Amino acid sequence: MTEKRGIAVKPLEWLPTTINGQHLRDTARDMDGRLLYEAGVVPGQHYCLIQFPKGGGLKSIPCDSVEEAKAVAQADYERRILSALTPAPEPATEQPSVKEAARVDVEAVVRLAHSMTGDWDHIEVHSFETALRSLARGES
Repeated sequence: MTEKRGIAVKPLEWLPTTINGQHLRDTARDMDGRLLYEAGVVPGQHYCLIQFPKGGGLKSIPCDSVEEAKAVAQADYERRILSALTPAPEPATEQPSVKEAARVDVEAVVRLAHSMTGDWDHIEVHSFETALRSLARGES
């Protein structure tokens, strides 16, 4: 079974075909029942036969055994299924909360306030720093 990004293609389900009690071949259909796969043997030759829907023709592939014919059919089936798939987009990363997005580099702001002490009274800078650190801790 082939896997692609956590998705596996279901194996074909083979059914024996017998006539007068004699096993002739095994057949399987694709998921919607339109494409027919056949694994069997004719005198001296094993084969995989793919019958396409709506008069689309036949494709016969010589094989060394019925098991190989089934493997060829499974590979064809998986190729058809997987060709219709594309990798899922990566999950979106979580967006930061409003609080996280509004987070301020407190130390940078405090350094800026201290650098402006020539313009501000030292007590005002200390009050500003205390209030800013309280807000950063989530205090109101």
